Amino acid sequence: MSNPLAIFRKNQKLWMAGLVLLALLAFVVVPSIQQYAGSGQANLANAQVVSWEGGSLTVGDLDFGMQQHGRLERFLNAVAKEVMQNGGRPQVPGFQFDPQQGAINLGIMPVQSADDLCRVRILATKAKNLGIVFSDQSADEFLLAFCDNRLETSRIEEILFESSGGLLQSYDVRELIKHDLAAATVFNLGRTGLATLPPGELWDNFLKLNRQARVRAFPVFTADFLKDVKGQPTDAQVQDIYNDGISRFPDPAAPEPGFQRPARVSLEYAEFSQATFLEREKAKLTDNQLHAEYERMVGLGQLQTPVEPGPGGNVDGSLLESGALELPGSPELSNQNTDLNGDTAQNPEGTAASDTNSATPEPSEPSNESTNNNESGDGASTEAPAEASPAPDNQSSQVNQDRVQYVSLIQDTDSTSEAAQSNPPSDSTPESSSEAIAEANANDPPPVVQPPQLGEESSTETTLTENQPIMRTLSFEEARGQVADSLARPLATAAMDKSIADLKKTMQVYYEKHRRFVASKENKLPTESEEPIAPDLKKLSTEFGFTYGVTGLIDIANLAQTELGSSIIIEAESMTMESVYQRVMTSVSPLYQPIESFFFDRQAFMRGEMSETKKHLCWKVEFKAAYVPELAEVRDEIIDYWKRQEARQAAEKAANELAKKVTGDEPWKNALSTAEQSLVVETAPFTWMSRFSEEDFFVSNIPELDTCGEQFMQRVFTAPLNQAVVAPNNPRTAYYVFQVAERSPSIEELETRFTADTNKFGPISMAAGNRRAAISAWLSHVYQELNVQFTTVANDL
Repeated sequence: MSNPLAIFRKNQKLWMAGLVLLALLAFVVVPSIQQYAGSGQANLANAQVVSWEGGSLTVGDLDFGMQQHGRLERFLNAVAKEVMQNGGRPQVPGFQFDPQQGAINLGIMPVQSADDLCRVRILATKAKNLGIVFSDQSADEFLLAFCDNRLETSRIEEILFESSGGLLQSYDVRELIKHDLAAATVFNLGRTGLATLPPGELWDNFLKLNRQARVRAFPVFTADFLKDVKGQPTDAQVQDIYNDGISRFPDPAAPEPGFQRPARVSLEYAEFSQATFLEREKAKLTDNQLHAEYERMVGLGQLQTPVEPGPGGNVDGSLLESGALELPGSPELSNQNTDLNGDTAQNPEGTAASDTNSATPEPSEPSNESTNNNESGDGASTEAPAEASPAPDNQSSQVNQDRVQYVSLIQDTDSTSEAAQSNPPSDSTPESSSEAIAEANANDPPPVVQPPQLGEESSTETTLTENQPIMRTLSFEEARGQVADSLARPLATAAMDKSIADLKKTMQVYYEKHRRFVASKENKLPTESEEPIAPDLKKLSTEFGFTYGVTGLIDIANLAQTELGSSIIIEAESMTMESVYQRVMTSVSPLYQPIESFFFDRQAFMRGEMSETKKHLCWKVEFKAAYVPELAEVRDEIIDYWKRQEARQAAEKAANELAKKVTGDEPWKNALSTAEQSLVVETAPFTWMSRFSEEDFFVSNIPELDTCGEQFMQRVFTAPLNQAVVAPNNPRTAYYVFQVAERSPSIEELETRFTADTNKFGPISMAAGNRRAAISAWLSHVYQELNVQFTTVANDL
């Protein structure tokens, strides 16, 4: 038997070459690939999100911090449940528990987002600056109070391991609790007193939401006085305006200056419209396909439309004869000669009806003989009726008229039925009763169909009512568009989805190449000498059937107003949704990463209009981060703002002078020229505040005036009636001279309504919003004090 190693010795050169190749792959190629793939993620993790005097956070810090704080909350939740099961309750400030929802407040700062974690770390630094520091012993005492002496130390350690999977240690718990306690202490100091809700504030909020005013106003425009501004601001004034505006972004609706430059992004995008693909698929359909689909839809009864009545409210009888008309109830009636005004031709002898326009035939008085026969009990006539000859095919069928009753008599039917049974009719009908019936017939009210009694055949007895429209089948030409849409829409949807998938694949291939190129360049790794060439989306638009576009550099406010910016990105894996403008306005969002989104016009939907669905594929081709410009860059804007300040003073002075002249019985005529009087407007009634939702309130919009704010509303609801006063709009572009013509309802009525409103949900919600605004303002002051700088919005990570 030959030695098995002989095979290796015989082919040793090949085996050695293979082993060397495997070694190269294992120790050179694979690590390089892993480094290429991981370098982008490493750079992202090291990207700084926020910095302040005393600390900073990167993307990696935020990710790890969110995970650790989540483990801490799960640990404290598990401890709280077991403590309460043992008959105790965590004895820490702020703890709240709901039996159904679990712990609502654990006594530490809640962290539900990256922005919350940033706030905790920044407030902890503020606490340290104030000398508020918690030791390890303080953290242990917090945990002991949380356990309420209901758990042993060994059990606490078990819960910690079980809730965190061993990823949270006792040291980590202490550090997290110390940070949270320090931040919570400063936060509670900042909101001291805000929990108090005085009754006077509720009353003021109630008035703002319910009291209305109506004014007559004349605008004095600031722009009219710009030409009169002379000179230039001093260097000190320029510096003061610059310092005031570098912390704000420009806002056309605000009076304050804003010089910060917002982040801007340029997007290249493809817009896919379902209407475009639908028309393309319709053009491919043949007449045979359309006719076959038409017959199928007719068979399903999908191509029905109400018959439009002709002159006099009648429907063309030719539709009945042709079979194109369908009457409600029985399909057999489509071939019957029925008067569509509610009449049915009735002539058992085959002769013409004497009065085709009458709703029912003239009622005849019952004879004594027929009355006696009806009283006999068997309900049969004493004389056998003559056998009727069969009607010809083209003769209309007879509709049972005793199934029709007048609307005016229906109300009495039930009430008189018992009387008819207890008091049989007399041998003769009273004359007054005959006159009443004749008068009812003369009024010709619409007939009402009574439902068939049990055991009766209803298939051949149908009378039309107002609630049953007369329907007809659309002809092929009338229904051609509807039929084509039915055939083409599924094909168009599939074609559009395929185009999106193919284009996205093309874009994704380039994104991967570009990402590797950039990562290699940043890490100084071997790479290709030239950057890969991006696909030309404009040229691909014809092949893939989309509309090409590019936004150019645009800020978040303007991007959010576009269809592309407001379109929605749905992440199926994470079950999250966000808008395109939220995704792309971050420095950590990579260039050339394909983003698929869809646009749905919510405003049109709220108006009850049909909105076309559009889909977008876009990628970011350029990004410029937000920054604070140097004074030299915004010097012209500073000078322009100074001039507008001077013009505002002149406009306000002119408005006050005009207000003094608005007096007498014809105040505006005495104060204004004929041309100026045309600018006086009288508003519709408005309230100080309006509600957008249960928690969102805003200063009411006055359509006749421009961007009025708090200062204007304050003057309107405090000024005496019919007295001329002056108040600016919010951006100070106009100073209004106005008279309050009316305020309603009266204070007495409002007091009654306020007292009757036991919940006062609106005023309370508005007060809560004011407190949130106050806390937000306090936090902004803390951020400014610590020089907090966000590289990107934390919640956009």
